[in-house]
Amino acid sequence: MDHLELIELLRRGLPADQMITHRFDIEDAPQAFSAFFNRRGGQSDYYALELTNTCLPNQNLGSLDSPMPPEPSRRTIAFYASASFPLSVVGLPLVVYIPPLYGELGIPLALLGTILMLARLSDVFTDPLIGMLSDRTLSRIGRRKPWILAGTPLMMLSTYMLFVPEPRELRVVRTVTDFRSRLKIIRRNGPFMRILIGYTGSLIAGAMDGAVSFFFCKHVLNQESWFAFALLCHLVAAVIGVPIWNAVGKRVGKHRALVYAIIWYAAWAFCMPLLTIDATPVWVVVTGFVFLQSMKGLSLGAFDALSASMAADVVDIDVARTGEQRTGLYFSIWGVVKKFAGAFAAFVALTGVGIFGFDATANPDDAYTASGNSAGALLALTLGYSFLPSMFKLSVLPYLWRYPLTATRQARIHARIERLAAERT
Repeated sequence: MDHLELIELLRRGLPADQMITHRFDIEDAPQAFSAFFNRRGGQSDYYALELTNTCLPNQNLGSLDSPMPPEPSRRTIAFYASASFPLSVVGLPLVVYIPPLYGELGIPLALLGTILMLARLSDVFTDPLIGMLSDRTLSRIGRRKPWILAGTPLMMLSTYMLFVPEPRELRVVRTVTDFRSRLKIIRRNGPFMRILIGYTGSLIAGAMDGAVSFFFCKHVLNQESWFAFALLCHLVAAVIGVPIWNAVGKRVGKHRALVYAIIWYAAWAFCMPLLTIDATPVWVVVTGFVFLQSMKGLSLGAFDALSASMAADVVDIDVARTGEQRTGLYFSIWGVVKKFAGAFAAFVALTGVGIFGFDATANPDDAYTASGNSAGALLALTLGYSFLPSMFKLSVLPYLWRYPLTATRQARIHARIERLAAERT
């Protein structure tokens, strides 16, 4: 009997609140598990599965007080993190190149910003729904992998259609459900709300930066040919920054490392307008832009790695309070906020520069003339690329600095979770 057959057996005949123990071997796996299935009263089709001990074949199962499994190896962590690479490969061009692509096709920037924001509204429903469904998914390959496998071809197709625009029939599928009770759970987790607010402000700033960075390089600096290289340096610096900020986080705390990263970003972003000073040599402009982009890129490692790590930490608070696993719900809300913040930032940035008269189709060589972009439009673009994103990031510093979840408190939470697991078994 495998584990899925056992679950089906329990589904047909196990009385409410009765607990049974069954030992079985997972097919094609060199481990044996002691599994406890508990049918919850009042929830006729929901079972809790606890894997309490692991051992090699022909070994006795240890006691319930056996130590927790060792932390995953660097190789395992690398495999888990590898999913972020293709998402970044797709996500960054969406932020950086979609506004220029459609703007130069003649779509007004204000309209384009509105479309990008409205496109994210569906995620408010679909992300939490998929998160909750994945929490309840049982399969031989785990909870999340079936959803990843199903979503990958959809992402590939939609990305192609977005970058190769042509008239197509649009079909809208609406999914409506009530998330009110679930959102109350999220709001009661104070540290999660604090890091969510801080992350949102930082995301808005980064997305505003990305939405107009190409326009700044092309129309203000008149150095379009160097943009791709500067962007590459930006991304390489982000990768280099990950271990640096992780080390800083271990030394001073993750939340304070994130605060330092925000200050680092703002300091270099405030220097960008210096490149627009008249009579600045071209080589100084090019070198300065690449250098400043690289310095800003170093902070990306903190925003992505530390923020996600802190979010995972605060999910443990909910587990310790309730004894239930709602990781999928929390990170679906995290994903909704991330997408909506990006869309909102694109709306604000593109609408703002559009209001001040910036024309994406204008020839950069005609800048400051009647046939090109005016001085006011280019100033608005410069401020929208440097000062405004920095102010958004700096505005969330109080939320992050007073973040209450320290390493000591996290250790106590982990100990409580282990006790709850032992009590349930």
